[in-house]
Amino acid sequence: MSEVIQWLKLHGALERYAPYADKYEVRQYVARTIGPQYLAPLIGVWDEFDQMPWDSLPEQFVLKSTHGCGYNFVCRDKSSTDVARLRQRVTTWMSKNFYNGNREPQYRGIVPRLIAEAYLEDDSGSLRDYKFTCLDGVPILLEVMGNRAHGMYTVNIYDHQWNLLPYTVDIHDRQWSLLSHKARSRPNSVKPITRPALLDDMYDAAAKLSAGFPFVRVDLYYVAGKIYFGELTFTPANGFITYRPKSFDQELGRMVDLSKLAAVGRNRPHVPS
Repeated sequence: MSEVIQWLKLHGALERYAPYADKYEVRQYVARTIGPQYLAPLIGVWDEFDQMPWDSLPEQFVLKSTHGCGYNFVCRDKSSTDVARLRQRVTTWMSKNFYNGNREPQYRGIVPRLIAEAYLEDDSGSLRDYKFTCLDGVPILLEVMGNRAHGMYTVNIYDHQWNLLPYTVDIHDRQWSLLSHKARSRPNSVKPITRPALLDDMYDAAAKLSAGFPFVRVDLYYVAGKIYFGELTFTPANGFITYRPKSFDQELGRMVDLSKLAAVGRNRPHVPS
């Protein structure tokens, strides 16, 4: 699968997906495709840190930059936040063109902004990611990421009926090649994860959001009986990702029709509206 994603970075014309990689602009697409009720409540959007009305922000919120991956700050207690340190951190985010470091074309043209959204937490005490890899409206893989708050997160892989599959995933350090020894295996969660009551609705939302995109991962959350949109990911882990056993990784790669993607890349059609 990693080779497929690297091929997409070179030949998939991913720069046309900038409005969907932009953490703020994508909200419009979600609202008109599946409805605004799937969006985490928006607190505000700003061009720089000092425009934020810090004193009037809620005690808990999530701060994100719009133009990259991993640029986020989960505020669980505003009163204990080191504001000067956070300003420095955010200023560093905003000074970077995320494309320059990782060569993911969808980020190249995004104007850096900051958004704050409502804090979400599920029954794990943190927030699980439900990640649906999709091919033009067809979800082919569901990964559930947990243990986010404790650094070494877990990943469970399920079939459509919520059967836990005997597969694991390795995420490689973005600074290194797939041949390096910097890969970190993501274990399964220690405790079983309860099947979301709205799992079928989550699959339906992922199918609708991915329709028209040859390859995309739709990230969702499930909190207190409600589904929330996370993001659209066009190059998961920047392509530095492998699944175990190798036969499963190869099976996933074969499911992606590169001839179709090549044609799409050459023609550069309009993105779904």
